[in-house]
Amino acid sequence: MAKAKNKESHCGYQHWHRDLDLEVIKWLRANNKATPEQFEAFLREIYKRPDMIKRFPRGFGPAI
Repeated sequence: MAKAKNKESHCGYQHWHRDLDLEVIKWLRANNKATPEQFEAFLREIYKRPDMIKRFPRGFGPAI
């Protein structure tokens, strides 16, 4: 689960979000045998990026 720092950081379907979706789709196609753990590791790396930390300061945390 990822929680945005505010409504503006998560609202809408901005350019950055479309780009991120395309990156994830590309990764899934290239790694179609990936385990859930590998996919989660990939997502955690994305959420460590500076631009994502600004939007999601707590990163990709455990589901609560």
